[in-house]
Amino acid sequence: MISIGERLRRQRLQNRISLERVSLETKIGVRLLEAIEAGQFEKLPGGVFRRSFVLQYARALQLDPDEIAEELNQLSQFDEVPQLPTADAVQGQSRTRIRILIPWRPE
Repeated sequence: MISIGERLRRQRLQNRISLERVSLETKIGVRLLEAIEAGQFEKLPGGVFRRSFVLQYARALQLDPDEIAEELNQLSQFDEVPQLPTADAVQGQSRTRIRILIPWRPE
């Protein structure tokens, strides 16, 4: 089975589309697209951005994003789920208040 990155690269070459063109369409930098094609997902921003970039790339190549998403679910690099703070952690934090003064002149 070929990797997701290799599959995207092959589809791009088959469609005769340059990385620069995909970059303009998706607003994803060429270096990040190269990282996706090389399977170097750790070079992508984390969290939801990592998954989103790969799926945007797939859509730009007219591939089924649901099929790619299913394959992504099997990769450990896409297991990242940001930890939400617990109520105990939030209570222990000190709160800083910021006061902003806006000058007002009656007309």
